Amino acid sequence: MIATSTINTVWPSIRLLESCDLPSIAEHYAFEVEHGVATFDTVNPEPDYWKQKLIESQNGSYPVWVALDTYKESKVVGWAGVSRFDAKLAYQRTAEFSFYVLNDYQGRGVGKSLLYHAQKQLELHPTIKTLVSRIAIQQEASVHLHQTFGFSHIGTLKHVGFKQGAPQSVALYQRDVLEA
Repeated sequence: MIATSTINTVWPSIRLLESCDLPSIAEHYAFEVEHGVATFDTVNPEPDYWKQKLIESQNGSYPVWVALDTYKESKVVGWAGVSRFDAKLAYQRTAEFSFYVLNDYQGRGVGKSLLYHAQKQLELHPTIKTLVSRIAIQQEASVHLHQTFGFSHIGTLKHVGFKQGAPQSVALYQRDVLEA
């Protein structure tokens, strides 16, 4: 069972995704769709996509956590979560892990807090046993955090995406979820 409590730290506070977080997450994600390579989406997801994320998080199948700046009216400053890796049933124990931190909060420990919290919570997950992350190779901070938290570099897919007017390569990282 995934714990629903908030981390009892001063900053950032981390908790499971709630409906009030969806507009903030959608806005940040839209910025990345248009201006970044943290996602390879080129079109913003419809509102139903975010509603489905909320449902999957609340029912525990694919949890999403948000980091809140407790000094700024609990503003969402980042989020992390897992999603289905592949629709084929044989992959049901594997999830894709992603995290996003707002630009103004990068380099301030938000990503590290999110990764730590997510890893600890996923140790309790009844199904997910392997995490896979796809990271655009220029996302050096993300690569570093994944390595710090025990993800192994599995390989690089060269020029598999086209975004921001250029071919993009993706590093693949994997980590087994340890039993609590």
